[in-house]
Amino acid sequence: MNNQPNHEEDLKETIRAGLAIVVAGTGVSIAASYDEKSKQSHPQASWSGLLENGLQWLKEHKLMDEEEVEAQLRLLKKKNPPTHRFISAAEDITTQMGGAGSVHFKDWLKSTVGSIKAHDRSILDALDAIRKQGNLLATTNYDGLLLDGHSECSPIIWRDSDALIGAIRSRDKDKIIFLHGYWRRPESVILDWNSYDHIARDEKYREDLAAFWKTSIWVYVGCGVNGLSDPDFGLLLQRYGERARQAGHWDYCLVREEQRDEFQAHFDSKKLNIRAISFGKRNTDLPQYLRSLLPAPTPQTSTNPPVSATAYSTAKESSIPHPPAFYAVSDYIGRHTFIGREAQLKTLSEWAQPSDPSSILLFEAIGGNGKSMLTWEWATKHATVIRSDWAGRFWYSFYEKGAIMRQFCQHALAYMTEQPLEAYEKKTAAEMRVELLNQIHRRPWLLILDGLERVLVAYHRIDAAELPDEEANRPTDKILDRDPCDAIRDEDTELLRTLAAAAPSKILISSRLIPRVLLNQAGIPLPGVKPLVLPGLDEADAEELLRSCGIQGSSADLRYYLTNYCGNHPLVIGVLAGLINSPGPHRGNFDAWTADPAYGAKLNLASLDLIQSRNHILHAALEALEPASRQLLSTLALLSNAVDYETVAAFNPHLPPEPEKLEEPTPPENGWDWDEDLSEKEKAGRQEQYQDALIKRKAYEQAMQAWQDSEAVRESPKKLAETMEDLEHRGFLQYDARANRYDLHPVVRGVAAGGMEAADKERYGQRVVDHYSSQPHNPYEQAKTMEDVENGLHVVRTLLKLGHYQQAVDAYLGDLATSLRVNLEAHVETLSLLRPFFPAGWDALPKNVEDFSNLANEAAMALDDCGEHQKALGAYGLSIQLFLEKEHWDSTNTLVGNISRNLSDQNLLAGTLRMDALALDLATVCENVEATFTSLLFLFNDQSRLGQWQAAETTWRLLDLMGRDWSRAVYRQGDAEFTFAKCQFWRGTLQEDYLVAAATLAEQDGNRGILRSLHWLRGAWQMEQGQWTLAATSFDQAVTMARERRLVNEASETGLALAKFHLGQITGTDARSEAERLAQLRNPAHRSLAQLWQAIGDLEQAKYHALKAYAWAWADGEPYVRRYELTKTTELLNELGVPIPNLPPYDPAKDEPFPWEAEVRAAIEKLRAEKEKKEKTEKLKPD
Repeated sequence: MNNQPNHEEDLKETIRAGLAIVVAGTGVSIAASYDEKSKQSHPQASWSGLLENGLQWLKEHKLMDEEEVEAQLRLLKKKNPPTHRFISAAEDITTQMGGAGSVHFKDWLKSTVGSIKAHDRSILDALDAIRKQGNLLATTNYDGLLLDGHSECSPIIWRDSDALIGAIRSRDKDKIIFLHGYWRRPESVILDWNSYDHIARDEKYREDLAAFWKTSIWVYVGCGVNGLSDPDFGLLLQRYGERARQAGHWDYCLVREEQRDEFQAHFDSKKLNIRAISFGKRNTDLPQYLRSLLPAPTPQTSTNPPVSATAYSTAKESSIPHPPAFYAVSDYIGRHTFIGREAQLKTLSEWAQPSDPSSILLFEAIGGNGKSMLTWEWATKHATVIRSDWAGRFWYSFYEKGAIMRQFCQHALAYMTEQPLEAYEKKTAAEMRVELLNQIHRRPWLLILDGLERVLVAYHRIDAAELPDEEANRPTDKILDRDPCDAIRDEDTELLRTLAAAAPSKILISSRLIPRVLLNQAGIPLPGVKPLVLPGLDEADAEELLRSCGIQGSSADLRYYLTNYCGNHPLVIGVLAGLINSPGPHRGNFDAWTADPAYGAKLNLASLDLIQSRNHILHAALEALEPASRQLLSTLALLSNAVDYETVAAFNPHLPPEPEKLEEPTPPENGWDWDEDLSEKEKAGRQEQYQDALIKRKAYEQAMQAWQDSEAVRESPKKLAETMEDLEHRGFLQYDARANRYDLHPVVRGVAAGGMEAADKERYGQRVVDHYSSQPHNPYEQAKTMEDVENGLHVVRTLLKLGHYQQAVDAYLGDLATSLRVNLEAHVETLSLLRPFFPAGWDALPKNVEDFSNLANEAAMALDDCGEHQKALGAYGLSIQLFLEKEHWDSTNTLVGNISRNLSDQNLLAGTLRMDALALDLATVCENVEATFTSLLFLFNDQSRLGQWQAAETTWRLLDLMGRDWSRAVYRQGDAEFTFAKCQFWRGTLQEDYLVAAATLAEQDGNRGILRSLHWLRGAWQMEQGQWTLAATSFDQAVTMARERRLVNEASETGLALAKFHLGQITGTDARSEAERLAQLRNPAHRSLAQLWQAIGDLEQAKYHALKAYAWAWADGEPYVRRYELTKTTELLNELGVPIPNLPPYDPAKDEPFPWEAEVRAAIEKLRAEKEKKEKTEKLKPD
């Protein structure tokens, strides 16, 4: 009878039971990066290829002699070079680049290892299938191939000792263990003798690794002999391998059939407990062999709709995983291992059952109480255990920069439908809402919305990232008079209302505040909504969390303190642990620390509430930081979002200041006046100045070289890495390995920013301003996205936080302001940015600035564009009074024109025409040709709207002859041509050529608002002609452009719905629902709505909106009416059999002048008199 163990069967049983640690070596990266086109793998996927590249880098940068490089390369290229050859080469590379903390080393890793991409995923997918069986994945590689395409996975490096042990104990298969470091964290990479010595001397890690190794079965995949004999694994196997072999505890190494005997002979000679297992004759046999170790798949009947080949191919190439695999945008960054919350986990699991009637479960809590961690833990670890029928699980974090409900919809639908994300970029919010509703009603999806408070009015402010809980407890609107718990954007309100009826899907929300749309008028949750206040941890869990951070103390005292002074608040406990673990006589000793008046006892928390206690502990923890750590944390607190390593490095507190820069002087003979205008004496003087400047420049260059060569500069990257590691360890700094971004928890950011001394805030803030001011960027006038103006916004926000209001105005006014208003139509963002200047209201003087009149005008225009016309009028009035006092007539003229547009938007047409005439009079008397042109353009538009065609023709001839060559601040190309086309539409004489001419000019000048309006105009023209397909396309483009800037274009939205109805794209209940939604918009397009209701067949609603449309078209009464709209609405009323209303004509008595109007008229008369007097004087002068 054969009693020899069957190692292959043992391996299979281990994998199927989920008990293995599978270690991926360089062979995995080589196989995965193999490109069928080039017939090659990535050149740096192997250890030798990486080192060869590093040596070539040293040669190119003249840091190593060519002969020495060639000698090293020859040694590496020998057959089976010993391990020490590799490490010696790595030592030279790392040292010459400036060490593992240097920018050169980091950039080199990024350009080599960081550029490795998978071309053949077969080996990676097989390993992932093994991971999903419950086995843990580890790697000795530095690349992130095992993470790619699996948003649920996150890296743990060998330096994350506590997290490493936690992952092993909990068998957390979603953690990928980087045994030799990860390229995104250069300080963790084990490559040269120094790093191997570091890892060998790290006793805590070696103990953890040994415990890890002794209690697990390891399977090596793609590992060579060198990889298993390096100073890390070699030391481990040498110390414990023979004993494990004697005890019959075997690990496994997968090799090709021809290699099995060679590898086994090596393992036997070294007396290692490893069995070489053959996976096949060729490397390409490995993926199939790995899958053979797994249980046979159970056939399932799919309920998914069929996916086209094209859709599958596109989705496969996308970074979005296939449902039901978990998808996150963006991953939650945990500060510590998840502990406790059994009651909440049970609540979640019960709610997730189909029998629970609630679609939405919302956890409400103060910042740092663990809302995100709880929901992440349940969604990633428990949700699929409770239910196996999820169609998919999608996590979306609103804490990321730019995260809004529209993007949530785009990502959710791309994931659900397996279509590319780009397919939803042009969709309207309404269209995506309908499609999302169809998806969540069809199958059970789990959607998690983390940090939903960020879409609410209370967080519509430039300091949203650091809003303290004290203010969140009393939420207010810092911009306009809105309910602070309303969504900032109307489209978000509609979407949230939709989600309340999501069955059979489930929506999990974490938020600091409850959106008002989820409550009824009495403040009671809507049916299907279950809000819960998240308490602190229970006593036992709070104690366990503190002890997991290495804190010792009596259980009773620990629990009393954490419950009464910390509210068992997870963030506070983590920070408290960092405080107790700080260097001092009581390090790690809770009892001694709390009793010492110089340490814990001085906190005096007895009289404080939870938020006050939390902030008090955070302040104490900040005070306990080393100066460099506190400086870096404070600087990062002034930023509004996560940043990459390069940005953190720009604020390195260990980097000494650079010498003040001196530009290279220009030789005086290159000056424009050298040959003609200068005497010999002047030339000699300039030559002398030039020589002095050259001496100073030379001194600067020497000082700069000395600075670069100084030990402080060379050591600063290493010290920065240590400082960042210290902040991470204390729970202050968070690192997202997947995005390679560093961030602060909002509570930490708020306390750190709010607790800075004025001098420190000034110093650190100025560094932020200097950094972002110096960043290269394309001209703002070319901006197409918010990212294009991000540097400028950082500068303005930081200056405002520093209280430098005038500097902030200087940075804002000009190209940045124009770009936000015209290129990006970012009116909501503009109001958020400008609000700190107007603490007493939009109609009160701006704070501490000189150029307040222009600032008030910018605020007024943004308010106008957001539909807040009365508030805008107050800001305009403030601005015009200031211009009048200074006798700035050109600016006054601009303001009068803006007020004309404001009155037009309010449907006050008599006042509009009065302002047009006033602006034209002022421009004419001031002989300002540019202002005269814009005034005539406004007048032409408004005369045409009133149907004054003859007067309008005369006005057009005057302005058309003046050309279009005006400054960009006053006029944008395409404005006049669009206005002409629109007026021809009103008159019934529009031609395609007019539209094309306007679009061409607007496109050339980036005039986004006019391009959007042209789509509306084309749609309205096509709709009149019954060209419903073309009209739908045009309206859709207009709506999309509006939604991209979070604006509401009521006319285009309603026109689109009407076109879709005629095309049969919406019918029945859907059509009625859309009509009802459109009626709820701020300024409904009543005539188009009446036509929509008429088409649906609801004549009562049609008549109601037709009458509303007539009243709107009547405006101030004859002759100040919207002539085109009045004519069209009259025709509609006749169709519906509704008598034409008898409305009163214009009453001049109701049209009161503005307080400043008489002053402008008096100024015009004064200027006219002065002009006439001057002309008479000129005539009397003799020839």
